[in-house]
Amino acid sequence: MAVTASVIDGGLLLLKVGGVTIGKATSHSLSVTANVRDITSKDSAGWTENLEGLRSWEVSGDGLYTFDATYAYDDLHALIISRLPVTLLIARTEPKNADDWYFTGSAYLTSLSLETPNEGENSTYSYSFTGTGSLTKAVIT
Repeated sequence: MAVTASVIDGGLLLLKVGGVTIGKATSHSLSVTANVRDITSKDSAGWTENLEGLRSWEVSGDGLYTFDATYAYDDLHALIISRLPVTLLIARTEPKNADDWYFTGSAYLTSLSLETPNEGENSTYSYSFTGTGSLTKAVIT
């Protein structure tokens, strides 16, 4: 994807778990956190001082609960029971062009919930993955 001043349509970005796109997804969120280490001492003149610390990342999202989605609640449920890490990929719907970017990393599914509202409303699910190790941004060349 060439760098432009345009805003990216959210529908162009997707999440893949182990190479399979999460079906009937309605939203995804990627959060990267950089912690700091407190190094405040008597020499700090009353100011807090910090140095870099550990970084972490998390991916969360929501989807529509269906019986026919390619990879959705039932697959995520099996994944959380297995307690195994998976490779996540956040990318454009079809990252095949030069300069297209993607994020990838290994993560554990740490939260999964199913919401069943009143009649006439959509059943949905929510999930969270916690990264283990680095989150890498790469460009397709």
